[in-house]
Amino acid sequence: MVCAGIVAVLTEFDDPALLTHIGDIGAYFLRELKTLSHPGIVDVRGSGLMLGIELRVPVTPILKALQDHQVIAIPAGSSMVRFLPPYIVTKKEVDTVMEALKKIFSYYV
Repeated sequence: MVCAGIVAVLTEFDDPALLTHIGDIGAYFLRELKTLSHPGIVDVRGSGLMLGIELRVPVTPILKALQDHQVIAIPAGSSMVRFLPPYIVTKKEVDTVMEALKKIFSYYV
């Protein structure tokens, strides 16, 4: 049973549409993150759907504020907020994250 699940997942990775989706959404998310303009942001970088915002301040308060907006992100060191969305993330969900980030950076950092 477990092997069947693994085979099903690996079969999905062979689907060119999934890989195209990951590339397209990742590029869209990265472009959107780079539009954030705030003195607390050092850099925005990433590849595919593994993206991050490097900050001049500790990330813990930002991560907590994101959770308050129902967005889960993780730290990557003391100054990097890392986003690792699922491969099925949509542009609408990326836009929701961006709205949360804009609100957070408007009153924080």
